Parts: sequence; structure tokens; C-alpha cells
Amino acid sequence: MSHALKSSAAHIAVAVGATSLLALPALAAAAGLVPCDGVNCKFTDLVELGQKIINFLIFKVAAPLAAISFAVAGIMMLSAHGNEEQVRRARSIFWYVFVGFIIALSAWLIVKLIVNVLVNPQNFNPAPYISAVGALSWPVG
Repeated sequence: MSHALKSSAAHIAVAVGATSLLALPALAAAAGLVPCDGVNCKFTDLVELGQKIINFLIFKVAAPLAAISFAVAGIMMLSAHGNEEQVRRARSIFWYVFVGFIIALSAWLIVKLIVNVLVNPQNFNPAPYISAVGALSWPVG
């Protein structure tokens, strides 16, 4: 492939990518991600938008990608036929996907907790947790 052909293919790819970015706001509104009309937005709407984006990324993007990665690693392991290098690569894929997905779910849990405290502080009742910790403390005296 000549340099000019590679350069024009790169320019076409950038143009298509930039053009597709113009459709993102319309797609977000159609998908129900944006909770307000534009002028009537409040801080809680912004927090809700962030939560919807994170839920989309975790459950609609990361979970299927993790499942596909686990399947690919499993196929690699089954088709290794004694090839230790391929088994090692499959195990590392399993491990990296597992750790990455656990980190993503932990981040989702932290964001969910923060959003619940910011948006609905009356729904957050730490009393059961505090009393459970207090019940574990040693008596003084």
C-alpha cells in the first residue's frame, strides 16, 4: 500500500469519526440518557446524567466485553493442546479481565453511593452501620 493511499485512508477515517461525533447528542437524547430539557436542568439532573452514563458504560459496554474476553480466553485455553505459552496467555487474560471488571464494579458501587447521598440524602441512613460497629467495640472499664 502506498503512502498516499494510507494517508487518504487515515483522512477518511478521521472524517467519518468526526462526523459520527455530531450525532452523539441526538443519540443520547433518543436513548433517554439526558434527564432534562436543557433550560430546566438542575444539579440533580447533572448527577442523574452521570449515573446513567456510568450505568451504560458498566452494564452495556464493560459486562459484554468482559464476557467476550472470558470466552476468548476459554477458547484459547481449550485449543492450547499442551502449548504452555498459550495457556499462560489465556490465564493472564482471565486474570486481567477479572481484576478490571472488579475494579469497574467497585467504582460503580462508590459512584452509586455518592449519588445516593448527594441526590437523596434522606434515603441514606447510616444508623444500622454505626450501631453494628458500636456493638463490636469492647466495653470500657
